[in-house]
Amino acid sequence: MRRNPTFDHGATTVVIVTDSPRQDHPELFDTVEGIIRESGFSPIAHLQVPHGVIAKGNAVYQKDDRAEFEQSYAGITTAPDLEILLRYASSNKPLCQDIQGRQDLKETLWAQYLATRESLPTVHPRTANLMISGNILRRHPGSHLVCVWYSHHITSPHVQANGTLNYHMIGRGFIGFGVTSQIAVEGTNGLHVASINVTAATQHSTQDQVTYAQEVFTHEWKGHVLRGLQDHYGLGGSCVMSTRSSAEAYIQAGKSRKEQPTFCEPCDHPDNTDK
Repeated sequence: MRRNPTFDHGATTVVIVTDSPRQDHPELFDTVEGIIRESGFSPIAHLQVPHGVIAKGNAVYQKDDRAEFEQSYAGITTAPDLEILLRYASSNKPLCQDIQGRQDLKETLWAQYLATRESLPTVHPRTANLMISGNILRRHPGSHLVCVWYSHHITSPHVQANGTLNYHMIGRGFIGFGVTSQIAVEGTNGLHVASINVTAATQHSTQDQVTYAQEVFTHEWKGHVLRGLQDHYGLGGSCVMSTRSSAEAYIQAGKSRKEQPTFCEPCDHPDNTDK
């Protein structure tokens, strides 16, 4: 298996963090724990974070949003493809109209980010990466973190990854279905936090939420965290790393599979496999 060189594969314990009681969504958390265990890791604790703590963290880190947005936008090295962006934003008609009708793409994207941040219950990635991770790792040092958000959407002012526009997140209105990063707390070299946004699928049945969680968490945990793989853009494909425009698209992809999500040949190529 290809291995992420920034990930501490020797740290085998995981703390699961959520904003909702585990007993309210047992099938969902069983799915997440099952993926963690089959990867060779052990969930050792399940902790619920009060909504007020999330709001407090957001208030601190959102103060830097414009600066982070500017820095991220300046890091775009591949010219944005508006046709791809419009395909990902096909269900977001106001954003499509703004993209087509305004010359300044940067300010259009900033306005969309602010609109989402102000209108929905959200969790800032740095709230999980710094504040929540720091507090939990004092009690459970040496553990990776998995955050399952059932009442908050993930949103971030980062518009690109590896120089390419985050078409899928932006097209959904700056709503991320999952996000992963190394924990930035001092002394945690190689520890990672992976978050999934189940809030985006709460209008669906319990079984569909489980299907969605399996698709998204496999993408984040097995793809980004364990293997260090990048997203595929193109609104389709069966690879774990394919990105999709909506929760419904992830659910449909999961229902169409006859087996567990798998990687395409380039992602699983022997040349990319540590021996």
